[in-house]
Amino acid sequence: IAGCDVVISSPRGRFGQPEIKIGVFPPVAAVLLPRIIGERRARELILTGELIDAQEALRLGLVSHLVPVEQLEQKTQEILARLREMSASSLEATRRALDMARGRSFEEALSAIEKLYLNDLMKTDDAREGINAFMEKRKPAWRNR
Repeated sequence: IAGCDVVISSPRGRFGQPEIKIGVFPPVAAVLLPRIIGERRARELILTGELIDAQEALRLGLVSHLVPVEQLEQKTQEILARLREMSASSLEATRRALDMARGRSFEEALSAIEKLYLNDLMKTDDAREGINAFMEKRKPAWRNR
C-alpha cells in the first residue's frame, strides 16, 4: 500500500512488512515506507516484521481514511466519485508532478514540475476548459485530454 494514492481501511486492518521473517526484505517498501512514515519507524517495521493496527497506520500516515468495515465500500465510492469529477488528464499530470518531486531538492522539484505544468498540462484541452469554466462560473466539461 506504500505506493497507493489513497488508502482506506477498517479498524480490523493490519499492516506490516513481514518479509524479514522469511529471510528477505521488501525492496519497494524499503524505498517508499521511510518517505511516508519516517525513517526511524520504517526501519523498525521492516527490520522486525512487526504488524501494526489500522489506528497506528492512520496515525503514521500510511492509511488515509479509517472507517467501519460496513462503510468501506461507501467510502471508496465517495472518493471515486470525487475523482471522477476531475479531469483524467489533469489527475495524471498531477500524479506525475507528485512523483517527480519525491527525493529532489525544492529547487530541482519545482523546476521539473514547472516544465511539466507549462509544457504538458497547460497545452491540454482540459486545462483550458477548467480555466474558462472557472472564469465563466460554470462547471467544466472535461474531455480528458
